[in-house]
Amino acid sequence: MDEAKLMFLNKEEEYIFDKFAKQTNGSVYYKNGNNVLLATVVIDENCVVEEDFLPLTVQYIE
Repeated sequence: MDEAKLMFLNKEEEYIFDKFAKQTNGSVYYKNGNNVLLATVVIDENCVVEEDFLPLTVQYIE
């Protein structure tokens, strides 16, 4: 399943999986009306983190 369309509160939601951001391990393109969200995940399966700190970043563009 690469694509899903749902109706929720009389609005159509569209999900497209792994079509965008080809260099990532996973991506989801979400569209609801005029709003669009692209969420991506990248992991390094060979790297072992021995610390108890996990750096996370968020990019927000309006």
